[in-house]
Amino acid sequence: MNLEELALHLTNELKIKYFDERDFLSLKNYFADNFSLIGTGKNEFSVSKEAAAEAIIEQIKEYSGKFVIENSNFFFTKLSDTSGLVYGYLKAIPEDPEFAEEDVRLTLCFEGYPDLKLSHIHFSHPDYTQLEGKYYISSKLRKDTDSLRTDLDAYIRQLENLTTKVPGGAHQCLNDDYLTFASLSDSFLNMFGFTKQEIIEKFNNQYINMIYPEDRQYVLDTVKNHGAGDPNIDFEYRVLNHENKPIWILDKCSVLPYGDDDVCFYCILIEIESRKKQQEELRLLLERYQVVANQITDIVFEWDLVKDELVFSTNWSEKFGYDPIPISLLRDNTIPENIHLDDVDAFMQLIKNINEGSPHIDTEIRIRNKYNKYIWVRIRFTLLYDQNKTPIRAIGILIDIDDEKKQKENLMDQAQKDALTGLFNKAAINRLVSEAMEHDGCDGIQALFIIDVDNFKQVNDTYGHLVGDRLISDVAMALKSKTRATDLIGRVGGDEFLIYFSHIASVDGIKKRAQVLINSMHDISLNASDEALTVSIGIAIFNRNTVDYLSLYQHADEALYDQKSKGRDGYTIYQQDSNTKQIKTASGTPIVSDDLLIGSQRLSQYALNTLHASTNLESDIQRMLEIIAKYYDVSRAYIFENDENNTKGIITFEWDILREDHVYNDEFEYTDSLANYEDYFDENRILYFPNVDTADHPLTEPLVQRNIKSMLQYIIIDDGKFSGGVGFEDCRETKSFTDEEIKSFRLTSSVLAIFLLQLRLKQRLKKCISQ
Repeated sequence: MNLEELALHLTNELKIKYFDERDFLSLKNYFADNFSLIGTGKNEFSVSKEAAAEAIIEQIKEYSGKFVIENSNFFFTKLSDTSGLVYGYLKAIPEDPEFAEEDVRLTLCFEGYPDLKLSHIHFSHPDYTQLEGKYYISSKLRKDTDSLRTDLDAYIRQLENLTTKVPGGAHQCLNDDYLTFASLSDSFLNMFGFTKQEIIEKFNNQYINMIYPEDRQYVLDTVKNHGAGDPNIDFEYRVLNHENKPIWILDKCSVLPYGDDDVCFYCILIEIESRKKQQEELRLLLERYQVVANQITDIVFEWDLVKDELVFSTNWSEKFGYDPIPISLLRDNTIPENIHLDDVDAFMQLIKNINEGSPHIDTEIRIRNKYNKYIWVRIRFTLLYDQNKTPIRAIGILIDIDDEKKQKENLMDQAQKDALTGLFNKAAINRLVSEAMEHDGCDGIQALFIIDVDNFKQVNDTYGHLVGDRLISDVAMALKSKTRATDLIGRVGGDEFLIYFSHIASVDGIKKRAQVLINSMHDISLNASDEALTVSIGIAIFNRNTVDYLSLYQHADEALYDQKSKGRDGYTIYQQDSNTKQIKTASGTPIVSDDLLIGSQRLSQYALNTLHASTNLESDIQRMLEIIAKYYDVSRAYIFENDENNTKGIITFEWDILREDHVYNDEFEYTDSLANYEDYFDENRILYFPNVDTADHPLTEPLVQRNIKSMLQYIIIDDGKFSGGVGFEDCRETKSFTDEEIKSFRLTSSVLAIFLLQLRLKQRLKKCISQ
C-alpha cells in the first residue's frame, strides 16, 4: 500500500480497537517513540508514549464499555514522502446509556513510512460540558449544553485548520510571559532543525527563547496587545535555527479561547528569509540611487506605458525652468514646442521606437532651457517587458552634453582649419567639395576655382617667411570678403587656395566672380614700394563629364596651368572642346546645355528647389517648363488642367519653340477618342508614344492630324481624381526617351504637379476670402 492507503488503513484499525474492541493495551504497538497526545480529561497533554499510556489507563477506569460507530469519515494529507496527517470525525454511541453519545474529532499524525507509526493524536469532543478530570460526558449534562455546540464546532474547525493545512511550521503556545509550547508539528521542527527533546532542553520548551533576542519584546508586545475583536495576528520577526542563526518568518497567529478566562495562540510560521533579503537589497539599492540622484545633474525619467504616465526627476525644473513634456503630447504625436525644429524628426523617431518596443534607444536633440537657449542633450531609454515580452515601462536618462558638443565642434573646427588662415585645410576642403557635388541641385552652375599667388616663392626668398605668412593671411581675408557664406574656401598648398562656388546663375557670373577676386588682390601690397599682388586662377565647371571631385580638380588645375602659361594676373575656364554651348531663355537668363547636368534626378531636384523658394509660382512654373523642354530638346511642353466638371482640358502653361508667344487658352473635350482619357496612362502615370505614326492606339489619329511625331505625358491626380497633366511633344522628328529620362520626366512632372495644385488651392482660398 502507498502512504495514503496505509495511513487510512491504520486509522481504521485504531478506530476499531479503541471504540469497538476497547483493546487499549494493543494500541501502544502503533505508537512511535516520540508519540504525543492531545486529548480530554487527565493528562490532556501527553508528550511521551508513557504519559499517553497512563492517560489511556485513566480512561478505562472511567468507562471500559464499547461504542457503536456512526458517520465515520476521514481524510489524508501528505506532509512528506514518509509522513502524513489523517483527520476526520465520527459519532460514537456508548452501550451504557449513562454516558452521552460523542461527536469526536480526530487528528492523527503518521511517520516512518513504510513502517508507519503514530507520532501524534489530537482527540477532542466539541463539547464544553465535560467535567474536569472526566473522559466522558453524562447524558444529563449534555441536555443542558446543546446551545454551546455552535461555538464548539467553530473551535474544532480552527484547530483542524491549524493541524492539517499547515503550509509551514505550526505550533501552539500558551498566553504566558514565555509563550510556553503546548504542541509542535514536525514541520515546525524541520523548519528550524531541532527535535522535540532539543526544544525542551535548549529552550526550556519556551518559544520566547527561540526568538531572536532583539525581537523578543516586539513579539510579546504584539501578542499581548492584540485587539480583543481581532482573533488573527500577522507579523514578522526572526527565530534562531539549529545553527544559532536568525531566519525571518511570517507568523500567522490565531488567538483562541483557552480555559475559562484565557486564550492560547495557534501559529503557522512561513519562512520569508529570501524575501527579506530581497527587500533589504532593494532598500539599499533605492538608498544608493537616491544618493547618486542627489549628486548628479542628469535627469532621470520613467514612462509607465501601461498607465501612460511620464515622471521626471525633480532636477528637470532646475535645468529647464518649466514643467516637463506632458504625456498627452507624446501620446498624440504632437511636437513639443521646446524641441529644436531641426531635431523634431529625431524626437518623433524616438517616440516611435518606444511604441514599437525597441529595447535600447539613444538619440541626441536640442531642448530649450530656462534661459530660452537650446542646449544639446542625450536621451537614453531602456524598455522593461512583462512575461509576454510586451513593453510595460521605459526607464531613461537625459544627459546635458552641450559642453561636450561645443568641445567636439571646436576640436572638429581645429582639425579642419588651416592654422594660419582659418580657412579649411586640404583634407577638409576636398571632402566638403566632394560632398557638395553629390548634393547640389541644378539651381544654377557650380564651379571650382584654384587660385595661385603669383611669384610667392620670390616673396619668401626676398622678404622672409614672416612676410610670406602675412601675405598668405591677407589673401585669405580678401577671398573670404569676396565670397558668400555658402561658398567653400580652403588652403590646399603654401600659396594655393581653392574655392567651390555653388548656384551661380551663368558662366558670365563665374567670370565676374573671377575678376572680382583678381582685383581684390591688387589691394594687397608686397612691399613698401606698393608693388601689387597678383594671382592666377584656373576654373572648372561641374558638368556630366566631371562626375567626381578628382576630375573637377584636375580640370581646374589644367586651366590654372594654361593661365600661367599665357601670363599671370588672370583666369582661364577649362574647356573640354570648342563646341560647348549655352542656351538663352526668354528672360535672357543663360541655361546650361545637357552636358552641364548630371544624372536624371538632378533636374527634379532643381525644380523642387526653385519652386520651393519661389515668390511667384505662376511665372516660375512657366519658366521651369521652358527649362525642362530645352533639357529634353522637345519642340513643345505644356500643362493642361481639367475644368470643374472634368469634361474638358485647358492648356494653362505652354512653351513652344515654333511660336514666338505663349498660348494659354487651347481647350479639348473628353469625348470620342479622348473619353476616359485617364485610362490610357500606365501604373506609373505615363502615356508615351516614341513614334506616333507606327503606334496602334485610339489617340494616334488626332495626333497625326496635328503633325505630332512623338508624345510623352504625365497624368496629374488630385485627391484621387484625374485633374490634368504635363506633356512633351515634338513636331520635328520622332524622339525615343531612355528609361532613365522617362523616370526623370516623371519625377520632375510630379514636382510641377505638387506646386501647381498648391497654387490653385491658394487661389481658391483667396477667392473664398474675398467673397
